[in-house]
Amino acid sequence: VTLNLTINHSTTGTDIQTACDSYDWIDGNTYTSSTNTPTFVLQNAAGCDSTVILNLTIIQNLPLVIENTFSMPSDANACVGEAAIDLSGNAPFELDFDNGSQIVTSNGYSLVTNLCAGIHDLHVTGNCGDTLLVPVVIPIDSNFVFNNPFIDSLAADSLGLTGMNCDIFYNSIDTAYIDSIWANGNTVNVTWNIIDSNGSNFITTNYVLNNGNGVYWVQLSVFCPFKSVNEYFTVTEAIYFQNGHVSTVGLADVEVDLFEVYPNPTNDGVHINFSGADAELIVYDVQGKMVLKDKIQNHEIILLRNFERGVYLFDFRNSRGHRVQRVVKQ
Repeated sequence: VTLNLTINHSTTGTDIQTACDSYDWIDGNTYTSSTNTPTFVLQNAAGCDSTVILNLTIIQNLPLVIENTFSMPSDANACVGEAAIDLSGNAPFELDFDNGSQIVTSNGYSLVTNLCAGIHDLHVTGNCGDTLLVPVVIPIDSNFVFNNPFIDSLAADSLGLTGMNCDIFYNSIDTAYIDSIWANGNTVNVTWNIIDSNGSNFITTNYVLNNGNGVYWVQLSVFCPFKSVNEYFTVTEAIYFQNGHVSTVGLADVEVDLFEVYPNPTNDGVHINFSGADAELIVYDVQGKMVLKDKIQNHEIILLRNFERGVYLFDFRNSRGHRVQRVVKQ
């Protein structure tokens, strides 16, 4: 008698899984925390026991949030626009622009380049399957305003918001600027004024400044999807933040009542009242170029009829102090 014997053995394997919040396993149980202790016995191909060990990592499913988008303009003849996108949630994230025209993988912050001017659809997917769809506006020079009196200062951060607005006459925008600004802790509230042929359009937004004192660039993009693809506009302005105080012209501890300028906005001239002796006045445009320098007396009138429409910075100095006042020429 010949014995032909085959010895079969039991086997052991590990099932490695990663899941968001919870995981349903083959043993019929739902696991909500990471573990490597559950086991389950199956029959292998040889008819012997096959023990499976679950090695499970549970990820907390964090909300997918687009913390910030900030745009830089493109060119009318070339796609050179940029968008800085800052995300929070479960990384990595997939950023899909315009249904596959450009796909980027990000761990939180990414700078997306080679974007054409216009309104882009950004579809974001997080690692746990959450999705968001948001518009991203990439302007060109003709519909982009950048007010930056701090041309020699590096920005501590660049913060942008995008909103839909179909009340603005986009083809007749004269200028745009921060009309008022105030801080509550490190949250800065901004009222923007976008001036078109019908007058002022006021929009209030808020930004969280997380990088301490310094210069910040804040941005507002607006668009209307119900008119045409060209109905969009972006305004960016540099602000100065120091210890809970915020200003669009410099250090926030200037003496507010030292100089009075009215009417503001104006389409002709402004009256200037101040305390003390005669003063020196220097006027800059928002790019930092000096357009006027003069010695002035109290109650003097400065004529602006030859100035272009826009925002100007009136820099006053005398023996009583120093102040910079924003003036809008309509």
